[in-house]
Amino acid sequence: MEKLIDSHRLYYKGEEDPAVNSCRVRLARNLSEHFFVSRMGIDQRRDLLKSVSETILAKLGGDFRLLTRDNTKVEERRLLEELNLIPEKFFDPDGYRGIIIGGGAVSILINEEDHIRIQAFCSGKALSELYRMALKVDELMEGVLGKVAFSKRWGYLTACLTNVGTGLRASVMVHLPALSLTKQIPKLTNACRALGYTIRGPHGEGSDLAGNLYQLSNQRTLGLSEEEIISGVIHMADRMGGFEGDCRRQLLGAMREVMEDKVFRALGVVNSARMISSGEAAGLLSAIRLGLEWKFFDGAPKVPINELLDNIKPTHLSRLYGEKIGGRDAAQRRDVLRARYLRESLKDIKTALSN
Repeated sequence: MEKLIDSHRLYYKGEEDPAVNSCRVRLARNLSEHFFVSRMGIDQRRDLLKSVSETILAKLGGDFRLLTRDNTKVEERRLLEELNLIPEKFFDPDGYRGIIIGGGAVSILINEEDHIRIQAFCSGKALSELYRMALKVDELMEGVLGKVAFSKRWGYLTACLTNVGTGLRASVMVHLPALSLTKQIPKLTNACRALGYTIRGPHGEGSDLAGNLYQLSNQRTLGLSEEEIISGVIHMADRMGGFEGDCRRQLLGAMREVMEDKVFRALGVVNSARMISSGEAAGLLSAIRLGLEWKFFDGAPKVPINELLDNIKPTHLSRLYGEKIGGRDAAQRRDVLRARYLRESLKDIKTALSN
Protein backbone atom coordinates (compact mmCIF):
# COMPACT_ATOMS: atom_id res chain seq x y z
CA MET A 1 0.00 0.00 0.00
CA GLU A 2 2.75 2.47 0.90
CA LYS A 3 4.46 1.83 -2.45
CA LEU A 4 1.26 2.92 -4.18
CA ILE A 5 1.17 6.10 -2.09
CA ASP A 6 4.88 6.66 -2.70
CA SER A 7 4.28 6.73 -6.42
CA HIS A 8 2.43 10.03 -5.88
CA ARG A 9 5.30 11.70 -4.00
CA LEU A 10 6.89 13.46 -6.95
CA TYR A 11 3.86 13.26 -9.19
CA TYR A 12 4.07 14.10 -12.88
CA LYS A 13 7.11 16.24 -13.66
CA GLY A 14 5.92 19.44 -15.23
CA GLU A 15 7.87 22.29 -16.79
CA GLU A 16 10.22 23.83 -14.24
CA ASP A 17 9.84 27.48 -13.33
CA PRO A 18 11.73 29.59 -10.76
CA ALA A 19 8.50 30.83 -9.18
CA VAL A 20 6.22 27.78 -9.62
CA ASN A 21 6.48 24.92 -7.15
CA SER A 22 3.51 22.77 -8.17
CA CYS A 23 -0.01 22.95 -9.56
CA ARG A 24 -3.37 21.26 -9.08
CA VAL A 25 -6.69 20.87 -10.89
CA ARG A 26 -9.90 19.73 -9.18
CA LEU A 27 -13.31 18.93 -10.67
CA ALA A 28 -16.31 18.65 -8.32
CA ARG A 29 -19.23 16.43 -9.35
CA ASN A 30 -22.43 15.24 -7.65
CA LEU A 31 -25.09 12.68 -8.54
CA SER A 32 -28.60 14.09 -8.90
CA GLU A 33 -30.39 11.13 -7.28
CA HIS A 34 -28.56 11.63 -3.97
CA PHE A 35 -28.53 14.36 -1.33
CA PHE A 36 -25.30 16.30 -0.92
CA VAL A 37 -22.87 14.52 1.40
CA SER A 38 -23.62 16.83 4.34
CA ARG A 39 -27.30 15.79 4.16
CA MET A 40 -26.69 12.05 3.83
CA GLY A 41 -26.92 9.52 6.62
CA ILE A 42 -24.23 6.99 7.45
CA ASP A 43 -25.89 4.17 5.50
CA GLN A 44 -26.34 6.40 2.46
CA ARG A 45 -22.69 7.46 2.49
CA ARG A 46 -21.56 3.86 2.87
CA ASP A 47 -23.71 2.70 -0.06
CA LEU A 48 -22.59 5.59 -2.25
CA LEU A 49 -18.92 4.91 -1.51
CA LYS A 50 -19.37 1.26 -2.47
CA SER A 51 -21.33 1.82 -5.67
CA VAL A 52 -19.30 4.78 -6.94
CA SER A 53 -15.91 3.23 -6.19
CA GLU A 54 -16.81 -0.10 -7.80
CA THR A 55 -18.05 1.65 -10.93
CA ILE A 56 -15.02 3.91 -11.21
CA LEU A 57 -12.52 1.10 -10.62
CA ALA A 58 -14.22 -1.08 -13.23
CA LYS A 59 -14.00 1.76 -15.73
CA LEU A 60 -10.45 2.86 -14.97
CA GLY A 61 -8.90 -0.56 -14.44
CA GLY A 62 -5.11 -0.79 -14.31
CA ASP A 63 -3.38 -0.15 -11.00
CA PHE A 64 -6.08 2.05 -9.47
CA ARG A 65 -7.13 1.11 -5.95
CA LEU A 66 -9.59 2.42 -3.38
CA LEU A 67 -8.06 3.50 -0.06
CA THR A 68 -10.40 3.81 2.93
CA ARG A 69 -10.08 3.96 6.69
CA ASP A 70 -10.59 0.21 6.81
CA ASN A 71 -7.75 -0.82 4.49
CA THR A 72 -5.08 1.74 5.44
CA LYS A 73 -2.83 2.20 8.45
CA VAL A 74 -2.61 5.41 10.47
CA GLU A 75 0.83 6.16 8.98
CA GLU A 76 -0.49 5.69 5.45
CA ARG A 77 -3.36 8.08 6.09
CA ARG A 78 -0.94 10.65 7.46
CA LEU A 79 1.21 10.27 4.35
CA LEU A 80 -1.80 11.04 2.19
CA GLU A 81 -2.44 14.16 4.26
CA GLU A 82 1.18 15.30 4.06
CA LEU A 83 1.09 14.87 0.29
CA ASN A 84 -2.06 17.04 0.18
CA LEU A 85 -4.00 14.22 -1.48
CA ILE A 86 -6.65 14.29 1.25
CA PRO A 87 -7.70 16.99 3.74
CA GLU A 88 -7.32 16.55 7.48
CA LYS A 89 -9.91 14.30 9.15
CA PHE A 90 -10.90 12.88 5.76
CA PHE A 91 -10.95 9.37 7.23
CA ASP A 92 -13.22 10.11 10.19
CA PRO A 93 -14.77 6.87 11.50
CA ASP A 94 -18.33 7.66 10.35
CA GLY A 95 -17.41 9.50 7.14
CA TYR A 96 -17.36 6.53 4.75
CA ARG A 97 -14.96 8.34 2.50
CA GLY A 98 -12.35 7.01 0.13
CA ILE A 99 -9.66 8.02 -2.34
CA ILE A 100 -8.89 6.18 -5.55
CA ILE A 101 -5.24 6.40 -6.60
CA GLY A 102 -3.24 4.60 -9.23
CA GLY A 103 0.33 5.78 -9.10
CA GLY A 104 -0.01 8.81 -11.37
CA ALA A 105 -0.97 12.45 -11.12
CA VAL A 106 -4.74 11.78 -10.89
CA SER A 107 -6.69 10.70 -7.82
CA ILE A 108 -10.42 10.71 -7.01
CA LEU A 109 -12.04 11.61 -3.68
CA ILE A 110 -15.40 10.09 -2.83
CA ASN A 111 -17.77 11.55 -0.22
CA GLU A 112 -15.66 14.54 0.75
CA GLU A 113 -17.66 17.80 0.42
CA ASP A 114 -19.02 16.58 -2.94
CA HIS A 115 -19.84 13.05 -4.04
CA ILE A 116 -16.85 12.97 -6.39
CA ARG A 117 -13.79 15.16 -6.70
CA ILE A 118 -11.33 14.41 -9.48
CA GLN A 119 -7.95 15.94 -8.72
CA ALA A 120 -4.66 16.03 -10.60
CA PHE A 121 -1.53 17.30 -8.89
CA CYS A 122 2.06 17.65 -10.13
CA SER A 123 5.34 19.32 -9.39
CA GLY A 124 6.40 22.01 -11.82
CA LYS A 125 4.33 24.02 -14.25
CA ALA A 126 1.83 21.91 -16.22
CA LEU A 127 -1.66 23.19 -15.42
CA SER A 128 -3.09 22.66 -18.93
CA GLU A 129 -1.88 19.07 -19.05
CA LEU A 130 -3.32 18.39 -15.60
CA TYR A 131 -6.68 19.71 -16.75
CA ARG A 132 -6.64 17.35 -19.74
CA MET A 133 -5.86 14.44 -17.40
CA ALA A 134 -8.73 15.31 -15.06
CA LEU A 135 -11.11 15.91 -17.95
CA LYS A 136 -10.28 12.51 -19.45
CA VAL A 137 -11.26 10.82 -16.18
CA ASP A 138 -14.42 12.95 -16.01
CA GLU A 139 -15.37 11.87 -19.54
CA LEU A 140 -14.69 8.20 -18.72
CA MET A 141 -17.11 8.40 -15.79
CA GLU A 142 -19.78 10.27 -17.74
CA GLY A 143 -22.82 8.09 -18.24
CA VAL A 144 -21.70 5.21 -16.04
CA LEU A 145 -22.32 6.71 -12.58
CA GLY A 146 -25.86 7.92 -13.10
CA LYS A 147 -27.18 11.40 -13.80
CA VAL A 148 -24.80 14.16 -12.75
CA ALA A 149 -26.35 17.15 -10.96
CA PHE A 150 -26.34 19.78 -13.70
CA SER A 151 -28.42 22.83 -14.50
CA LYS A 152 -28.64 24.43 -17.94
CA ARG A 153 -28.66 27.80 -16.23
CA TRP A 154 -26.14 27.27 -13.44
CA GLY A 155 -23.90 24.46 -14.67
CA TYR A 156 -22.64 21.75 -12.31
CA LEU A 157 -24.34 21.88 -8.90
CA THR A 158 -21.99 21.55 -5.94
CA ALA A 159 -22.23 21.47 -2.16
CA CYS A 160 -20.45 24.81 -1.89
CA LEU A 161 -21.94 27.70 -3.87
CA THR A 162 -18.48 29.01 -4.77
CA ASN A 163 -17.91 25.89 -6.90
CA VAL A 164 -21.20 26.03 -8.84
CA GLY A 165 -20.74 26.37 -12.60
CA THR A 166 -17.78 24.48 -13.97
CA GLY A 167 -16.97 22.86 -10.62
CA LEU A 168 -13.34 23.58 -11.51
CA ARG A 169 -10.65 24.82 -9.17
CA ALA A 170 -7.22 25.38 -10.69
CA SER A 171 -4.34 26.36 -8.45
CA VAL A 172 -0.64 27.02 -8.68
CA MET A 173 1.79 26.97 -5.75
CA VAL A 174 4.15 29.89 -6.21
CA HIS A 175 7.45 30.62 -4.46
CA LEU A 176 7.62 34.36 -3.76
CA PRO A 177 10.52 35.06 -1.38
CA ALA A 178 11.45 38.43 -2.89
CA LEU A 179 7.89 39.76 -2.84
CA SER A 180 7.53 38.48 0.73
CA LEU A 181 10.77 40.11 1.84
CA THR A 182 9.73 43.46 0.35
CA LYS A 183 6.26 43.15 1.95
CA GLN A 184 4.36 43.32 -1.34
CA ILE A 185 2.16 40.26 -0.77
CA PRO A 186 -0.82 42.21 0.71
CA LYS A 187 -0.90 44.51 -2.32
CA LEU A 188 -0.63 41.50 -4.63
CA THR A 189 -3.42 39.72 -2.75
CA ASN A 190 -5.78 42.68 -3.14
CA ALA A 191 -4.99 43.00 -6.84
CA CYS A 192 -5.66 39.30 -7.42
CA ARG A 193 -8.95 39.45 -5.51
CA ALA A 194 -10.12 42.35 -7.67
CA LEU A 195 -9.42 40.24 -10.77
CA GLY A 196 -11.25 37.15 -9.47
CA TYR A 197 -8.34 35.19 -7.99
CA THR A 198 -7.28 34.37 -4.47
CA ILE A 199 -3.95 33.86 -2.69
CA ARG A 200 -3.81 31.61 0.38
CA GLY A 201 -1.35 29.60 2.41
CA PRO A 202 0.15 26.47 0.83
CA HIS A 203 -2.56 24.18 2.21
CA GLY A 204 -5.56 26.31 1.31
CA GLU A 205 -7.83 28.60 3.27
CA GLY A 206 -6.71 29.28 6.83
CA SER A 207 -3.36 27.49 6.48
CA ASP A 208 -0.12 29.00 7.74
CA LEU A 209 2.49 30.30 5.36
CA ALA A 210 5.63 28.18 5.09
CA GLY A 211 8.74 28.72 3.04
CA ASN A 212 7.32 31.75 1.18
CA LEU A 213 4.89 29.47 -0.67
CA TYR A 214 1.48 30.78 -1.71
CA GLN A 215 -1.46 29.09 -3.41
CA LEU A 216 -2.97 31.05 -6.29
CA SER A 217 -6.38 29.85 -7.50
CA ASN A 218 -9.52 31.00 -9.31
CA GLN A 219 -12.39 32.42 -7.28
CA ARG A 220 -14.97 32.24 -10.08
CA THR A 221 -16.33 28.96 -11.38
CA LEU A 222 -19.56 30.41 -12.80
CA GLY A 223 -19.81 32.41 -16.02
CA LEU A 224 -16.48 31.22 -17.38
CA SER A 225 -15.56 28.16 -19.42
CA GLU A 226 -13.07 25.62 -18.10
CA GLU A 227 -10.54 26.73 -20.70
CA GLU A 228 -10.93 30.38 -19.65
CA ILE A 229 -10.33 29.45 -16.00
CA ILE A 230 -7.20 27.45 -16.80
CA SER A 231 -5.75 30.12 -19.09
CA GLY A 232 -6.60 32.82 -16.54
CA VAL A 233 -4.78 31.08 -13.69
CA ILE A 234 -1.78 30.42 -15.95
CA HIS A 235 -1.74 34.09 -16.97
CA MET A 236 -1.90 35.25 -13.34
CA ALA A 237 0.85 32.81 -12.32
CA ASP A 238 3.03 34.12 -15.16
CA ARG A 239 2.41 37.71 -14.09
CA MET A 240 3.25 36.89 -10.47
CA GLY A 241 6.37 35.09 -11.64
CA GLY A 242 7.30 38.20 -13.62
CA PHE A 243 6.81 40.47 -10.58
CA GLU A 244 8.84 38.06 -8.46
CA GLY A 245 11.61 37.95 -11.06
CA ASP A 246 11.78 41.74 -11.28
CA CYS A 247 11.89 42.00 -7.50
CA ARG A 248 14.67 39.40 -7.28
CA ARG A 249 16.77 41.26 -9.80
CA GLN A 250 16.29 44.52 -7.90
CA LEU A 251 17.29 42.89 -4.62
CA LEU A 252 20.31 41.25 -6.20
CA GLY A 253 21.41 44.53 -7.73
CA ALA A 254 20.81 46.83 -4.77
CA MET A 255 21.32 44.43 -1.83
CA ARG A 256 23.54 41.63 -3.10
CA GLU A 257 25.59 41.34 0.10
CA VAL A 258 22.43 41.31 2.22
CA MET A 259 20.92 38.54 0.06
CA GLU A 260 24.17 36.55 0.06
CA ASP A 261 24.24 36.83 3.84
CA LYS A 262 20.63 35.58 4.07
CA VAL A 263 21.34 32.61 1.80
CA PHE A 264 24.67 31.60 3.35
CA ARG A 265 23.29 32.00 6.88
CA ALA A 266 20.54 29.56 5.93
CA LEU A 267 23.12 27.10 4.66
CA GLY A 268 25.20 27.63 7.80
CA VAL A 269 22.23 26.82 10.03
CA VAL A 270 21.54 23.65 8.03
CA ASN A 271 25.18 22.57 8.31
CA SER A 272 25.45 23.14 12.06
CA ALA A 273 22.01 22.94 13.70
CA ARG A 274 21.04 19.77 15.52
CA MET A 275 17.34 20.58 15.86
CA ILE A 276 15.16 22.31 13.25
CA SER A 277 11.38 22.80 13.35
CA SER A 278 9.27 22.26 10.24
CA GLY A 279 8.51 25.98 9.87
CA GLU A 280 12.17 26.94 10.19
CA ALA A 281 13.16 24.19 7.73
CA ALA A 282 10.76 25.51 5.10
CA GLY A 283 12.21 29.01 5.47
CA LEU A 284 15.80 27.71 5.22
CA LEU A 285 14.98 25.73 2.09
CA SER A 286 13.36 28.81 0.56
CA ALA A 287 16.58 30.80 1.04
CA ILE A 288 18.80 27.96 -0.22
CA ARG A 289 16.57 27.54 -3.27
CA LEU A 290 17.17 31.23 -4.01
CA GLY A 291 20.91 30.69 -3.65
CA LEU A 292 20.80 27.82 -6.14
CA GLU A 293 18.79 29.87 -8.63
CA TRP A 294 21.18 32.81 -8.23
CA LYS A 295 24.16 30.42 -8.65
CA PHE A 296 25.72 31.42 -5.34
CA PHE A 297 26.99 27.85 -4.88
CA ASP A 298 29.53 27.33 -7.66
CA GLY A 299 29.76 23.69 -8.72
CA ALA A 300 26.91 22.52 -6.50
CA PRO A 301 24.56 19.94 -8.04
CA LYS A 302 20.87 20.59 -8.50
CA VAL A 303 18.86 19.96 -5.32
CA PRO A 304 15.28 18.58 -5.45
CA ILE A 305 13.77 21.20 -3.14
CA ASN A 306 10.20 19.95 -3.73
CA GLU A 307 11.18 16.48 -2.55
CA LEU A 308 12.91 17.90 0.50
CA LEU A 309 9.81 19.91 1.41
CA ASP A 310 7.83 16.65 1.47
CA ASN A 311 10.46 14.71 3.39
CA ILE A 312 10.75 17.17 6.29
CA LYS A 313 7.15 16.42 7.26
CA PRO A 314 6.64 14.23 10.37
CA THR A 315 5.46 10.95 8.84
CA HIS A 316 7.93 11.16 5.97
CA LEU A 317 10.76 11.61 8.48
CA SER A 318 9.60 8.62 10.50
CA ARG A 319 9.65 6.43 7.42
CA LEU A 320 12.99 7.72 6.16
CA TYR A 321 14.73 6.77 9.41
CA GLY A 322 12.60 3.74 10.30
CA GLU A 323 11.42 5.21 13.59
CA LYS A 324 7.99 5.25 15.16
CA ILE A 325 8.00 8.64 16.82
CA GLY A 326 5.54 9.21 19.63
CA GLY A 327 5.19 10.23 23.24
CA ARG A 328 6.09 13.37 25.11
CA ASP A 329 9.35 13.98 23.24
CA ALA A 330 8.01 13.28 19.74
CA ALA A 331 8.28 16.87 18.50
CA GLN A 332 11.85 17.16 19.76
CA ARG A 333 12.85 13.87 18.11
CA ARG A 334 11.35 14.98 14.81
CA ASP A 335 13.29 18.24 15.01
CA VAL A 336 16.50 16.22 15.52
CA LEU A 337 15.78 13.95 12.54
CA ARG A 338 14.78 16.91 10.38
CA ALA A 339 18.09 18.65 11.06
CA ARG A 340 19.96 15.43 10.30
CA TYR A 341 18.04 14.92 7.07
CA LEU A 342 18.77 18.45 5.82
CA ARG A 343 22.47 18.13 6.66
CA GLU A 344 22.66 14.88 4.74
CA SER A 345 20.61 16.12 1.79
CA LEU A 346 22.52 19.38 1.33
CA LYS A 347 26.03 18.15 2.06
CA ASP A 348 26.97 18.35 -1.64
CA ILE A 349 26.55 22.13 -1.55
CA LYS A 350 28.93 22.34 1.41
CA THR A 351 31.40 20.08 -0.42
CA ALA A 352 31.21 22.21 -3.57
CA LEU A 353 31.90 25.40 -1.62
CA SER A 354 34.90 23.89 0.17
CA ASN A 355 36.60 22.80 -3.06
